[in-house]
Order: sequence, then C-alpha cells, then structure tokens
Amino acid sequence: MTKGWQVDEAVGSPVVGGHTVYSLDYSGKLFAFNIENGEVRTSLALSQTSRFATPTFGKGLIFVPTMTGVVAVAIN
Repeated sequence: MTKGWQVDEAVGSPVVGGHTVYSLDYSGKLFAFNIENGEVRTSLALSQTSRFATPTFGKGLIFVPTMTGVVAVAIN
C-alpha cells in the first residue's frame, strides 16, 4: 500500500458518495473532498457535532447529526 493523499481540515469518519469524500471537523463544518486528490470541493458550516458524528446519504441528501438535531444538506 502507498498513501495517496491526506487532509488536515476534517477529523471525523469519512463517507464516500460518487467521486466525493465527505467528513466533518469538530466545530461541525462539513467538507467535500475530491476522491482523486483530496482537494476541498466545498465546505459548509453546520452546528457543533459530537466526535462520533458520521454523515450518511439518502435521496440526494447528506444527513449530519449535530448536538441540536439532524441537518439535511442537498448534494448539488
């Protein structure tokens, strides 16, 4: 095995959808990374999350658990 790329922005458990890797930081910011090279495609500040929070997918949305509820983010 060889390391392909690494990002320091996000620390949460990553999930893969299409050609994008999604992950959270501790403040609740959702990052979308290019799966090929790790470049940030976009990011969105949400509410604070637990260190165990993991996004999930369904019907064209990303669902993110936060300390105050669940946020649904449309995938464009």
